[in-house]
Amino acid sequence: MSSRIEQDIATRTSSKERALLDEYLTVTRRRGDTPIIAMDGKNSLMNAAATSRLQENDLAIVEGYAKSVMSSGRSTTATVTLSGLGSAELTMTAVQLLGASVGVIVTLRPRGEQRHLHRVVRESVETDSVPESFALTQLRQHVVGASDEFEATLALAARAVEQSRSAVIFGEAGAGKRRLAGAIAGLRGSSVFVDARHRSSSLPLVDEVSQALGANPDTIVIGHADELSQLDGIAIVRAVGAHPTAKVIMTAHRATPTTIRIAEFCGALEIGVAPLRKRREDIPLLAQSMATDFGKTTLSRKMLSALMNADWERNVEQLRSVVINALERSRGGEATMDDLPISFQRVASMGRLSRLEEAEYSELRSALREARGNRRLAASMLQIGRSTLYRRMDFFRSRGLDL
Repeated sequence: MSSRIEQDIATRTSSKERALLDEYLTVTRRRGDTPIIAMDGKNSLMNAAATSRLQENDLAIVEGYAKSVMSSGRSTTATVTLSGLGSAELTMTAVQLLGASVGVIVTLRPRGEQRHLHRVVRESVETDSVPESFALTQLRQHVVGASDEFEATLALAARAVEQSRSAVIFGEAGAGKRRLAGAIAGLRGSSVFVDARHRSSSLPLVDEVSQALGANPDTIVIGHADELSQLDGIAIVRAVGAHPTAKVIMTAHRATPTTIRIAEFCGALEIGVAPLRKRREDIPLLAQSMATDFGKTTLSRKMLSALMNADWERNVEQLRSVVINALERSRGGEATMDDLPISFQRVASMGRLSRLEEAEYSELRSALREARGNRRLAASMLQIGRSTLYRRMDFFRSRGLDL
């Protein structure tokens, strides 16, 4: 019976879909009890283990990670925290489909006991494990997340607080470095912030740092420290040396000779903040926290799935902009997909196209533009029939893309 069903499916699918199906069936036969998902950007296949164990938002998280494989054509792995499986390792294998299209087979292996995603649940459940430190509990009041990447970052931040150490926080723009630095500094007492890029004072940077240290703060936070010159670094080391009780926290996109010099002098602990694309399970928690702060506590499930499936070049900063924009556009008690900014919807639509479809979309737009909207001429230029042209135009428009 299984063989007959497979043959029936094969006759109903395209060559591209059949290639993905064949690989999916091969893997599921070998690992029937392991959750397995096959994706090609439009279609998804899940075995019984995946269907029974994954929850609604888990699939959106997995799709988000799988997009990078479909885009690059390279297999990879990732560690994520899912509602249904807890901490799990994703093994994502690229599958070459028809033409330049790439699909992906995702194998999910649970790594341990399920982790509770919400702070309230985590705090209310009694366990025999070692209680969280005071610093870790306090930091959770200021930063939001649930992924393994987030927990590792938070553990290092708590250590910096507990050991009263200086720290250097690395991460992409908008990833939340300054918020984390502020949370660490706030638990220590008084603090002063100096930005090496966006200056609010007419004083030379070194004089501003010296003046800030003169107020004897417990912590001085230096933002965009990777833009400090080496001469700035030498002068800052001298200024900090004259105030040995003050701790330094630097935020930077990358390490430079200057950040290394200051960090070594201060004995700073290095803390990394991962971009959102590497901790997608944090996105719904962050988005809901933003909605609560805004005064509206409800975001639709489809909207949260779309947010988790998007790539955030400017990370939390960009996510906040999109969420707040949607909340301002919302008229009811719940923000929905229709409330998301048009620009975001278009970018999200492009993200759902395969590499071959992206190339086709570009060629189709170019031909229509060159033909000044004349569809007969555009079809001739592309060497396809008009019916095919109309069909492909409808396909791209159904995904919210302009032609």
